[in-house]
Amino acid sequence: MTDGIGAVFEQAGCEGALCVQSLDDETEFGLRTDEPVVPASVVKVQVALEVETWFADGRLDPREQVTLRAAGRTPGPVGISLFDDDAVLSWRDMVILMLTISDNHTTDVLLRRVGVEAVNATAARLGLTDTVIESDLQTMLDSVGQDIGCASWKDSVAWAAGASVDELARPTSDSLPPVPWTRCGGAVPPRATWSTC
Repeated sequence: MTDGIGAVFEQAGCEGALCVQSLDDETEFGLRTDEPVVPASVVKVQVALEVETWFADGRLDPREQVTLRAAGRTPGPVGISLFDDDAVLSWRDMVILMLTISDNHTTDVLLRRVGVEAVNATAARLGLTDTVIESDLQTMLDSVGQDIGCASWKDSVAWAAGASVDELARPTSDSLPPVPWTRCGGAVPPRATWSTC
């Protein structure tokens, strides 16, 4: 069966991993389940678990109002990342944005509040020893921009949109080096946040 699933990934021109576990017994089917992968926004569930734990045991007031400044926002295609102005939200409302629309900026604000170490310690305590967050999303995105020759993710987006070389804090070559996404630091475990199936 794994050959068939592997063939589907190959026909699609990509690599993949898959793990299916029965809810009734210990039956499991897997393809490359032990290979580290970048979990992308799935890590937001881990962050939410840690934040909600802090709410439950009184370490963090879920209703506390927090000002999210317009400057220095974590890039993203939705939510707070797109706002032009400062925004004021409670910690619990940030969790809602993080989990419902996969908001990158609220994820980073929450992660900085509870700390990467705390999130990883909870994962390890729950037996998820092959799931490790290495940095916040801003750091990960900036590492991708730097790996392709720009100063940051924001600069790489500006370059891709047609900004001149002089506008960017990067080498003055005529073009960025051809680095595939899968070779960038933010997308290569274990340099990046990683997990297994």
